[in-house]
Amino acid sequence: MKLGLAQIDPKVGDIKGNTRKILDYIEKAKASKVDVLLFPEQAIAGYPVLDLLFVSGLVEQNLQALELIKEEASGITVIVGFIDKHESLPGKYYNAAAILEGKRVAKAIHKQLLPTYDVFDESRFFCPGESTGPVAINGIQAGVVICEDLWDEDYETKVVAPLAKQGARLILSINASPYYKGKIELRERVAREKARESGVPIVYVNMVGGQDEITFDGSSFAVNPDGSVAFRAPPFEEGLFEVEVPVGGAIPSQSVAPALPRSEEVFKALALNLRDYFEKVGAFKKIVIGLSGGVDSSFTTVVAARAIGADKVTCLYMPTRFNSDRSYEGAKKLCENLGVELVVFPIEKIFSQFESDLSEAIPGNTFDIADENVQARVRGIILMYYSNKFGYLLVSTGNKSELAVGFCTLYGDTCGGKNVPGDLFKTELYKICKEYINKDEEVIPKHVLERPPSPELRENQKTADSIPPYALLDRIIEPMIEEQGSIDEIIAMGFDENLVRRVARLVKVAEFKRAQLVQTIKVTRKGFGIGRRMPVVNGFDYTETLGLK
Repeated sequence: MKLGLAQIDPKVGDIKGNTRKILDYIEKAKASKVDVLLFPEQAIAGYPVLDLLFVSGLVEQNLQALELIKEEASGITVIVGFIDKHESLPGKYYNAAAILEGKRVAKAIHKQLLPTYDVFDESRFFCPGESTGPVAINGIQAGVVICEDLWDEDYETKVVAPLAKQGARLILSINASPYYKGKIELRERVAREKARESGVPIVYVNMVGGQDEITFDGSSFAVNPDGSVAFRAPPFEEGLFEVEVPVGGAIPSQSVAPALPRSEEVFKALALNLRDYFEKVGAFKKIVIGLSGGVDSSFTTVVAARAIGADKVTCLYMPTRFNSDRSYEGAKKLCENLGVELVVFPIEKIFSQFESDLSEAIPGNTFDIADENVQARVRGIILMYYSNKFGYLLVSTGNKSELAVGFCTLYGDTCGGKNVPGDLFKTELYKICKEYINKDEEVIPKHVLERPPSPELRENQKTADSIPPYALLDRIIEPMIEEQGSIDEIIAMGFDENLVRRVARLVKVAEFKRAQLVQTIKVTRKGFGIGRRMPVVNGFDYTETLGLK
C-alpha cells in the first residue's frame, strides 16, 4: 500500500487554518492515489496548545473540524491528531489520533505515555489513554502510537511490544517531536531499536515548523525490523511524502534524504523558527536588529535575512566614542553583502547628556559598569522606538555563553520579542559562521570573525577582561548547564577550582536576568526557557559534598 506522510506546519489554535491545510493535503494524497495518509500529533489544534486547551470553545472547534475532515475520508484512510474528550470525566481530555475511513471515525487512539520533562508538561493537560490493540488499516493489522508512546523504555507501561505481540505487522507513529542538536539521530535510533525488538516496520511522521521557542524539524522516516532506514523526508520542509509499504515483510529502500551537516542543521532550525514566529504572529512589518559589527549581531542578521528576506530587515548601528571604525566597516559590509538596510544612529550626544546629568546628581561620579550599561540601555530605547514606531519585531542577539554568566544588560541588549542565538555557545556560533554561512562566500566579513570580541562600552575594552575566554568558558558552562553537573564533577574534568567556582557563581547570580529574557529559540537539550525552570532565589551549594561543620 502507499502511505502518505503529511509533514505539515500547523499554527497553534488556528483550527480553521489547520483544517484547510489538512483538507488540502487529503486532496493531494487522493490525487497521488495514497491509500493511508498520516498527519502529525495534534495536527488540528497545533502543538503544544498549553493552557489554550482550557479556553472555552477550543476543544469543541477541534471536534467540529474532525467532523469536516472525516467527510473527506472516502477512498482513503486518514490518521490525524486531535483532542478528544474524556468519556466519563467532564473537562478532561485525551491527546488522540483519529483513524478515519468511509467518512467515519473508525477508531480513536489515546496517547498512553504523557511526558513531563524538558519542554513537556502533558500530565497538566491530558489523561493517559488505554491500549486499544492493533487496528485493521487497509488490510494490515497496524499499531497506531502517538509520539512518547514509542519512547517507552523509561515507563512502567510498555506500548510497542504489546502491539506486536497482539499481531501488529506495522507500527504507525504520529508525532510532534521538537528539535534539538542530535535529536534527529536519536529519534531514528529509538525507532530502529523498537523495530528490531518488535520485529515490525515503523513509519514515523513528524510535525515541522516553529512554535514559540520550540522548533519541529519534520525529518519523517520509515525503518525496517533489521534497523535499516528505508525512507527519510528532508528536514525543515513541509510536504507530502510517499512511502510504499508491502503487505507484510520489509519496506523497500526508497528516498532517503541525506543528513545535514550540524552547522547547517542548526542554522535552518533557527531560521525556520524565526520565520514562523514573524509570520504566524502576523503583527510585524519588518525585523529590526541592533548591529554592532560583532559576530553575534552579524550572525543574527544573516539568520533574519535568510528567514524572511533581506528587504524585511533593518539594522541600526549606534556608535559612541568607544566604537572603532572597524566595527562600522564590519556592519556596513555585512549589510551590503546581504542587501539589508543599515541605519547609522550615533548615540554619543545622548550618552554624553546622561554622563553630564548623572555627574551633577552624583558628586565625584566615576565611570564604571553602570555607565557602560547606560549605553546599552540607550540603544535598547532606540531599538524599541523603531519597533513601536514602525511595527518592527526587535530581535535580540545575546549568545548562551554570555546569558549564562550574566554578561548582558537588562533592558539594553536583552530588549526584544525574540532572541536568535541565545541557545548557542559563543564557540558554536563562530563555528556555524565559518562552516556554513561563510562556506562558499564571505558573507560575514572575515575581520568580524577574527578580531577579539568586545562590547565597546569603554576605551580599549575586551570581553576577556570581564569573563574567561570563550574557548575555556564554554567547556565549563556546557556540562554545568546541559548536564547539570556539580562543581566537583567539573573540577574533576581538569579545570581550575577557583575558575569553576567563579563561573558557577556568575551562572547562579544571573538567574534573575534569564528569568526576564525574551523568548529564545531552543536548539539544545537544555535551553534557557520553559525546559529549564530554576528558582531565582537559590541558596544551593553546587558541590557534591554537603560539608556541614
